[in-house]
Amino acid sequence: MPLDATLSMYSERIEGVPYIKAYTKDECRELFSKFFGEISLDVRYNVIDLPSKRKIKIGIPDEYELGWHLIIKCKKL
Repeated sequence: MPLDATLSMYSERIEGVPYIKAYTKDECRELFSKFFGEISLDVRYNVIDLPSKRKIKIGIPDEYELGWHLIIKCKKL
């Protein structure tokens, strides 16, 4: 199964989410660079879901960039 299809099917706690698209930092930078000059990207939200509990914070430093969300800050051209 292609990665995009796998993400759409299994990235949320429930199955059957209609569409999910995941982007890398480089892909985001390329998309936003068409409209913005200064771009900074940070990976955040280093949590996991367990069968009995959701959003358990993982005790690792943020520089390991384990996370699902990108925080994008931009300045217009």
